[in-house]
Amino acid sequence: MAKVLKTIFTTGSDEIVQGFSINSWHVSQSVEALTGASAYDITISGSLEIEGPLTITGSIKAVSSGLGTYNSTNNLLFIDQTTGEVTLGGKLDQITVLSASYAVSASYALNAQQYSASFSSSISELSSSLSSSISSLSSSLSSSISDLSGSTNALSSSLSIRLTDDESKIASLEGISGSLYTSSSISNDTITFNQVDGTTESVTINNTVTSSYALTASYSELTQILNANQNVGGISSGDSFTQGSSIEALLRSMLIAYIEPVISSLVIRLDGSSISTATRDVGNSFTCNTSSFSATLDSPNGNYPTGASITASGADIGTQQIFLSNTIVGSNAFGLGSTLTIVRASSAGSVSFTVNTKSQTTVDTQSTSTSFAFYWRNYLGASSTSVVDNTTAQAVVTSGTVASTLTTGKSWTATCTSANANGSNYTFITYPASYGDLSNVIQNGSLPVLTAFTKKGDFTVANSFGSSNSFRVYQSNQPGAFSAGTTLTIS
Repeated sequence: MAKVLKTIFTTGSDEIVQGFSINSWHVSQSVEALTGASAYDITISGSLEIEGPLTITGSIKAVSSGLGTYNSTNNLLFIDQTTGEVTLGGKLDQITVLSASYAVSASYALNAQQYSASFSSSISELSSSLSSSISSLSSSLSSSISDLSGSTNALSSSLSIRLTDDESKIASLEGISGSLYTSSSISNDTITFNQVDGTTESVTINNTVTSSYALTASYSELTQILNANQNVGGISSGDSFTQGSSIEALLRSMLIAYIEPVISSLVIRLDGSSISTATRDVGNSFTCNTSSFSATLDSPNGNYPTGASITASGADIGTQQIFLSNTIVGSNAFGLGSTLTIVRASSAGSVSFTVNTKSQTTVDTQSTSTSFAFYWRNYLGASSTSVVDNTTAQAVVTSGTVASTLTTGKSWTATCTSANANGSNYTFITYPASYGDLSNVIQNGSLPVLTAFTKKGDFTVANSFGSSNSFRVYQSNQPGAFSAGTTLTIS
């Protein structure tokens, strides 16, 4: 016989009161009861809240509750899902099964007594047949059960089943279990519910099934992990698909490779006018305030990229980074925030504009660029002035130039004019000193004439845009040395 956990203190001598001693027998029975060392009957007044699982090996007896006192045949356990309270109740007259987006409800009249309950359960598979009209749940189930009838001693009921489509797998309904029933089963046209108290209740289903919803049970998935060892469509060798992945996902990955959006055709403008990308002289500046570019949609999502920004680098004003817009369409024109003056005033090189965007689907970026080159010129001149200093070198370039080219080296082919044939004029070859000495001059494609020139030295010369550089000057030994139309291939 179990002991009873009770108050064992002597009033006035060994109570748990300030000033009294606490002895071992004050707590021994509590330790034995709460650790299971000895069997104790424990009476609790008030409510009990438990965090964690609760295991019950014996029976549960309700003395009373808001629903009254119950005999041994009405020992169904009820759990309030909102408050967590556990009570005992009578037999059920209504069951509601809710799992994901599937709802099953039924109402029963039992021996002229009305009871109600509800429980939720997950439906894992639908493999059994409901009556002769439901032949297989491996293909599709389309049903609305309009009437269920049985004998007075069994159940007189109506059962409606609504099944709606979901992305989750729907297999077969093999049984329902919960706190009201220990289990349930379906056989032909009868559903049997096994109650906690050991009794059973059955529902007989008429063979009348009308279509209100269609359920297809042909859902396919991988039964084990799949590791690709070759490239197939959008799948690369090494890609992995976990067990349970849908065949649809596999096919989509294989047949649909993501294609990024593309941006292109970047144009820099001043208002509505495009800025030419032709090579410029060092110091030949331009102003701009607008950029335009094109964009395509990605595939298969059909999204334009987003987050457009532009970077200008290489100009004397330093690197400029400007946010353009998050909204991008097929043809785009965005202001640069202000009018920029772009120039390289003292050195050759390029100024580049680059627009960057990003995919709405991936972290990939897209780019389109355009650039503007700034070069020094090489000059072929004719002048009666002999170059001896910066001033005379400047005079030959300013007033004596007969041909010139924008380039990045000393090699080019120049054509003489009548000024070079003038008996008073010397012929001059002038180019940036950084290119080094001439290695050859070929007249009309065949005759070497480098010895017909003398290197006069390096002189500071400004171009027509006011930018100065050190230029190397070669002067012909004789005036009028080359007739009009003569070509000089300089290297």
